[in-house]
Amino acid sequence: MTNGPKFESYSDRKHGEGALIESKYQKRTQKVIPVNENDLKVIRDYDNDLGIIGSLGIFLVSGVLWPLVEDLLGQGRFPGQEDFLWTPILFIYFTCIFFGSLCLAYGFILNRRRKKRIMDIFQETEDYD
Repeated sequence: MTNGPKFESYSDRKHGEGALIESKYQKRTQKVIPVNENDLKVIRDYDNDLGIIGSLGIFLVSGVLWPLVEDLLGQGRFPGQEDFLWTPILFIYFTCIFFGSLCLAYGFILNRRRKKRIMDIFQETEDYD
């Protein structure tokens, strides 16, 4: 006799029940959703890309926001006023904010794709119930 997990034979199962998990420490049954290796790789890749691109976007936007405000307040003049001076560093600030915002937007798109892929997996399994 073994003390390992207990499994039902395939012929003992009723249609639509799915897998049965019985842990060693507590007894419970739960619905198990089959996920293949390719689905897990796709979700993992979305997470990696989201982390890198989102971090870059946050770095660019937050890193340049305070120096931009400090420079604008230090000049005492703001864009749109006739005595405002466009310095090269202001172009760099606005470029960083633009590209950082693009990275953040793309990160949000990747996050929505990842969530949609997970919901598609749930939907596929509910279609068989």
